[in-house]
Amino acid sequence: MFKSSILASKNTIIEENIEEFCIMVRRNNKAILGGILCEIKNESLNINTLWLHESIRGKNISRKLIEESEIHARKNDCYFSRVSTASFQAPWLYLKLGYKKISEFKFGPHKTICYKKRLTN
Repeated sequence: MFKSSILASKNTIIEENIEEFCIMVRRNNKAILGGILCEIKNESLNINTLWLHESIRGKNISRKLIEESEIHARKNDCYFSRVSTASFQAPWLYLKLGYKKISEFKFGPHKTICYKKRLTN
């Protein structure tokens, strides 16, 4: 975790706590076969990248990576999780995990879909 300061209007300093983390999937503790890259910022989990090698897709590994990221986020007092994905990148996965679509826009031949999920009751 690192702490950064940004300059806001009227020269007021706003403190932000940002934590970036990743969870990797490896074969025999060697080759990386996938992973998830996230950041915790403003009491929210942002899923930036989720990737799996073709050989391990369809085995619920994406679900496990997202769930583990959400567990880590809850331990760090996050209230929400957010992710954006392209329409060709299995957007149904997030719906199955309880995410709600909050926006959608066309970008070239595909759509970008943004999802949000509440992590606390």
